[in-house]
Amino acid sequence: MKKKATYDKRIPYYNGDVIFSARDSYGDIVVVEDATLRTLHFDSSARQSAISLDDPDKLELSYCRAMLAGLLFIPKPRSALILGLGGGSLAKFLLERMGLLIVEAVELRQAVVQLAHDYFLLPKDKRLSIDVTSAEKFLVRKRPEKYDSIFIDLFTGSGMSPVLQCENFFNNCKNKMSSTGFLSINLWGGKRASEFENIKVRMLKTFGDHVYFLPVPQRGNIIAISLNFPYRGLGKVVQYDCARELESKYQIEFVEFLNTLVRLNV
Repeated sequence: MKKKATYDKRIPYYNGDVIFSARDSYGDIVVVEDATLRTLHFDSSARQSAISLDDPDKLELSYCRAMLAGLLFIPKPRSALILGLGGGSLAKFLLERMGLLIVEAVELRQAVVQLAHDYFLLPKDKRLSIDVTSAEKFLVRKRPEKYDSIFIDLFTGSGMSPVLQCENFFNNCKNKMSSTGFLSINLWGGKRASEFENIKVRMLKTFGDHVYFLPVPQRGNIIAISLNFPYRGLGKVVQYDCARELESKYQIEFVEFLNTLVRLNV
């Protein structure tokens, strides 16, 4: 009788060819390519970033598109802070598709920054500045800059970054927001529901009632959008007009995002 094939679950399985791999003090960094996609991985088969080989200007991952739902509240931010660059898909979109004047990205790992340029087509643009440091160190720097939008995607190979559980993390983020700014953060529910609930409590403590949750269909991701100002227009005609305009302009499912936000947050 033949033995059933087994594999070591500690070793990531990649659906494609490994075209780059390296290891730094934080762990493994792997770039994988198949017939249609190039993906970035940290210590696991989970995709941290992805780019379509046929349509590199498209935001490939659904959670990344959902992070833009903050535009339903502020359609034309002038500046953005990104905590967790990854493959740079979001930074690339903000620069090339939206034409933001200022995009500042914070990335802990220098090797990831280089990969974003070399494998994921992140442009070297004078409007883009990249700080190689931790998010928590960046946030406590005494700098005058305020941002109209903040995007947070801080994950390790094992899940959400522990920094999201820190007592003052969201207060420090709020201090970096303009008076009409929004914050969009990628969180994970599912088996990590307790972690998500702890982070949710901290966000509500900082932003009060101005936090909206957007689960990503068929994924464990939950996008939380926090506003630095009161908003009373959720689901009103003017916001649906905005959603249709954004969807037509960027070919992203903003009307679906708004429907879900209204259903779950009103």
